[in-house]
Formats: sequence, C-alpha cells, structure tokens
Amino acid sequence: DVWRVSPELEIHGSSFSENPYNRVVVASEISKQRQLSSLAINNNQTDSTIQANHNRRTSSAHQKRLSTPPVLSQVYDSDEVARVRKKWNQFIDLSAEPILVNHNSPEVSVLVREYGIPPDLRGLLWPVFIESKKNLNKLDYENIHRLYENQSSESIIQIQKDIGRTFPDDPFFNPSSADRTGINRLERVLAAYSWKNRKVGYCQSMNKVVAVLLLFMGEEDAFWVLDALIENRLNGYYEKKMKNLHLDLQIFDALIQDVVPKVSQHVKEMQLDIALICMHWFLCIFVDVLPAESLFYVWDLFFCEGKSILFRTGLAIFKILEKD
Repeated sequence: DVWRVSPELEIHGSSFSENPYNRVVVASEISKQRQLSSLAINNNQTDSTIQANHNRRTSSAHQKRLSTPPVLSQVYDSDEVARVRKKWNQFIDLSAEPILVNHNSPEVSVLVREYGIPPDLRGLLWPVFIESKKNLNKLDYENIHRLYENQSSESIIQIQKDIGRTFPDDPFFNPSSADRTGINRLERVLAAYSWKNRKVGYCQSMNKVVAVLLLFMGEEDAFWVLDALIENRLNGYYEKKMKNLHLDLQIFDALIQDVVPKVSQHVKEMQLDIALICMHWFLCIFVDVLPAESLFYVWDLFFCEGKSILFRTGLAIFKILEKD
C-alpha cells in the first residue's frame, strides 16, 4: 500500500492528473508558487455552492460548527465540487453529533484518494479523521484565554513576532489589513496551545499549520486539531530536541536512496544534508512547498491516512525533480 511514485504520481493505477481535484504540481509550479497567495480569502461573502450546503444542514449543532470559518474563493470548478459532494454524501452523516464517518473504511480511503475532500467539508472531516478531542475534553478553550489573559512568556513573544510573517500576501492574514480577523484568530490559537502544552510551547512552523486550518474551520476546532497533530500524529516533532522528527528524516533519507538514488547521490556530491532540506517540509506539512490546490489534497490524504503521506509526498516531489 505505497504510492507507485512516477512522473504522473500514480496511486493504485489512478493518475492524479486525470482529475481536477487531484492535479499535482509539476516541477515548474513548485518553484513558482511558494505561498498560499493563490487563494483569495473573503470572510464576508459565501460561495453559492457552499452556502446551499450550509443551508441544508439546519440543526443547531451544525450551524454552530459552521458559523465561524472564513470562506474560500472558488478554487475548484463548482460543478466538480457538487459532483464529488454527492459521492461523499453516501458515506457521511452530517446530522449526527458528532459527525459519523468511518475514515478507516476502504471506500472512504479510495474516495479521498480519487477526489479529495470537498472544500466545505474539510473543516468538518479533518477533525474527525485526526480524532480531535474537542468533544471529549473538559478543558475549555475560552477558559484558557481567561486564565492567562495579559500574561506573557517566551512563546507568546515569539508568536507575536511570527504572526505578521505568516502569509502576509494573503488578504486574510495581512497584518496591514483593516480587518485583522485572521491575524487575531491565529494569535489566539497559538497562544492558547502554548499555555496548554508548555513542554512544546511554540515552535516556528506551527503558525503556518494553524493558518491553513483557519482557512477551513473556526478557532476552537483549529486548536483541538493542532492538539491532536502535535500530541499524536506528529508526536515529538515540535519539542525542543525534535527526536521523532530527526528519526523520521533518517528514514526518509534511506527511502530517497532506495526510490530516487540519483537524487540521493547528487545531494551527497553537493555535500548537503537531506534533513536540512526536508525538515521544513515535514514540520509545515508541505505548506510553502506546494501550491494551494495540491497542498489541500495532500492534507486530505494526511488526515485520512496518517504520517506516511509525508514520506510519500516528499518522494513524489523528488521523483518529479529527478530529471532536473
């Protein structure tokens, strides 16, 4: 159950390039598109397709879930989104509390691989896939802010430095914008987590991970997804010694030698350390590496299938670039 890494990045015989949801970046795009500025975020307007889906979910629980996330511009063709949404409706129950979806089932895994997750469902399904503890934890997100209001720490100081450098070209996170909703949400989530988990506090790159989460969900959901990422899915990545990250990078180096030996040999000839090249990829889950459409598809797979997607995506990128 591994990717058959090729220039077409095939998975189980299905080429990414055949589907608008699955278009993977080519080498030239990797070098050109380094930020999420290809997204135009408008926090006050709602795409007609997404709005229609929201209106159909009339239960108070789902209205509460969907009341805060900013809305993405039309990244995908609306007809394609509607078609994929119909397929997803066969496997999820949005009326349940919490949402019912068996993300371990082969059918759901195939659905994610073939089509990705519709944009308006990501904020609902990513937390389910990663088993966010929001609904099981007695710790109240707002209470964290009340307890530590106006307090400072080394982590808080660093967060305040970094939030203005987090996708400044994106309207939602532009520090000079009159509407500072995105910046304020980003700061609150990072600050709250730094108080909750003082062993980790804050690590650079967490700001970019949270920024992507906030494109699809509200503050509290983003907080609990970050919690699940750091304490489970990417455990040991963001601590000071980063033991698990360094271990995974050693494994990744061995995989590169096996799958793309030419790249491995070239890196050695250049006297470069593969860990220094790829550490940022793993910490940011490929934010700043892939353009938005490809990035979100990779995140869909990552939330559904786990950490192995970091290795598979990294290998795929090197395979694409191998000829260069």
